[in-house]
Amino acid sequence: MGYVSYESGRFFEQMPPAKAPLPLQEFGLRRYEGSLVFEEGRWWIAGTEAFLEKSCELLSQAEEHLNPPTSAWVGDEEPPPQEFLEAVQEILARISRGDCYQVNVARCLTFRPQPALLPLFLRLRKHHPSRFGALLLLEDAGVVSNS
Repeated sequence: MGYVSYESGRFFEQMPPAKAPLPLQEFGLRRYEGSLVFEEGRWWIAGTEAFLEKSCELLSQAEEHLNPPTSAWVGDEEPPPQEFLEAVQEILARISRGDCYQVNVARCLTFRPQPALLPLFLRLRKHHPSRFGALLLLEDAGVVSNS
């Protein structure tokens, strides 16, 4: 299991250079004991028995903490909000000109101290449900995605 970041596209097509340092490597593949999947409104767990027990405990703890105090989080946005809005306007102009038909634009939010990611992911899914989402817990970082 792993991930491939949007920035990996630079290996396959011409892209403008990144405006900020990349918070994670462009792609990562790892072997895990198992995985938690939230599909059609419910969780299912695949993996070793130890992973199953640990996952059930994590999910019950996370459900208890769905509303952490957001005022305690300090976040950095990359790019800053105004620059992000300008990028969206440029994308809309390019689509109007016929340069492309679809663009994925994303922002990186970095929090210090890093919040507990599973409750954050569950809260995001509760308030902004989407068909695709992901939570990756890495050794020194994590990724919360909702698409």
